[in-house]
Amino acid sequence: MACDAAAYYFHPPDLYGNVPGDGVPAYLYSPVFSFLIEPLRLLSFEGFVTVWFGLHVAALLWLRAGFLLAVPGINEDVIRGNVGTFVAVAIVLGIRYGAAWAPVLLTKVPSGIGIVWHLARLDWRQLAWGVSLTAGLAGVSIMVAPHLWSGWISALLHASSTYGGEGTTVGLLVRIPLALLLIVYAARTDRAWLVPFGVILGSAGISPPSFIKLAAVPRLASHPT
Repeated sequence: MACDAAAYYFHPPDLYGNVPGDGVPAYLYSPVFSFLIEPLRLLSFEGFVTVWFGLHVAALLWLRAGFLLAVPGINEDVIRGNVGTFVAVAIVLGIRYGAAWAPVLLTKVPSGIGIVWHLARLDWRQLAWGVSLTAGLAGVSIMVAPHLWSGWISALLHASSTYGGEGTTVGLLVRIPLALLLIVYAARTDRAWLVPFGVILGSAGISPPSFIKLAAVPRLASHPT
């Protein structure tokens, strides 16, 4: 069941050699993510999945959203070993610290739309932190393995087929402007708890596991900006 975790663990040397739908898990994120979790790949796959699952549970407890583990569909993010739970953590941290958007921009790129919060609030310092850290991590990775980045860019350009079966009937060209409007509204009215809804709306594909990002709502609602 941990198909996404398998993609992170069993990816080929070129990262992007596996094609979605051909019976093997496909790695879909930037090379930076692979480099950062490389120490965990020293474990057996069972050990990797155990640690990865534990991190999800710890994250949801910190977010005060542990109840989502019992919600069918939404809990598939944890079962599959995806990173939506960690995006929720990044949203909470990203409201105050722009640098927290870097991991999102290097994995679930469209979900990084949440960084617009700082732009709408004219918080140039935090916006600069987010952009600079993203660029810095990407730059180091490109210097180490430039060939891997061409593979990721190709995967992004073929996103319609990469995420086949997971998208909504409303295309990104419609949803992204709506997501931007919602996040700008949230920023200008101090309604940080609306940002997770904007992030979901701007996601590459919307399916039940996407709503795990709403795990950010409890903390954002209880801690005004």
